[in-house]
Amino acid sequence: MIPANSAELKIFFRFVVVGIITNLTAYLIFLLAVARGVPVKTMVTILYGVGVLLGFLGNRRFTFTDTQKWWYSLLMYCIVSFGGYGINYALIIVFVDNWHIHHAYVEFVAIGIVSVYMFIMNRFFVFKGKT
Repeated sequence: MIPANSAELKIFFRFVVVGIITNLTAYLIFLLAVARGVPVKTMVTILYGVGVLLGFLGNRRFTFTDTQKWWYSLLMYCIVSFGGYGINYALIIVFVDNWHIHHAYVEFVAIGIVSVYMFIMNRFFVFKGKT
């Protein structure tokens, strides 16, 4: 999905900025923790919780300028994020556990796939206030 007008491009750009900051930080922590022996699925689960909080805070005001009640937006964001977590976890099961592809590669690609899902869901279902 490529935004067509300048307002949509601005929203998309802001989403990318928040996503890069959040995901780069989480990805580096993920690599360090797994290198020290923490199981891949455990780290993905822990970092999803942290990422949900950071992503919500960054996207609610900076990206989408949400005007709904914060608790409603947070609830919707958590539901959408749980779907993203499911996608990520499924990719790990298929590609790391079953196909034995290195976890660093799988998680890197998973971040991109889940980011597209999150943008679409946040733009059209979570943050419905003025943008």
